[in-house]
Amino acid sequence: MRVASIAVLVIALSVGACATEEWMQAKNECDYQAMLQHPAKYERKMVTKSRRVEKPDGTYTCTTQKSKSKDVTTCKQQTHFVYEDYQVLEDVDINQSIRDRYAYDCTSKLCVKRYGNPDCESPQKKTP
Repeated sequence: MRVASIAVLVIALSVGACATEEWMQAKNECDYQAMLQHPAKYERKMVTKSRRVEKPDGTYTCTTQKSKSKDVTTCKQQTHFVYEDYQVLEDVDINQSIRDRYAYDCTSKLCVKRYGNPDCESPQKKTP
């Protein structure tokens, strides 16, 4: 389910980046219809997330301070950042992915109906 939601989000963001004003208007209409058809329904679920943590990398950087009586060497352990997964209980909208698919399909159909293409590009705006 998480992969499907991410795929829909990637499609929505990539389409939205170059969307026409007409496409955005159609999408807004369809988002409203999608919310009516598939309202938010939250369930508490265990979700995997990731966070950036600093971990020792096994190396040290040492510096030596020289003085008259003795040399003092100080070593500092080096670290690097890694991502680690963790589980958290979270309220999840279980209708989100179906609502997104419905809105995307609705938008494409509405654009075809109004402009003859799924991108809502009006014929006079198209360049050869």
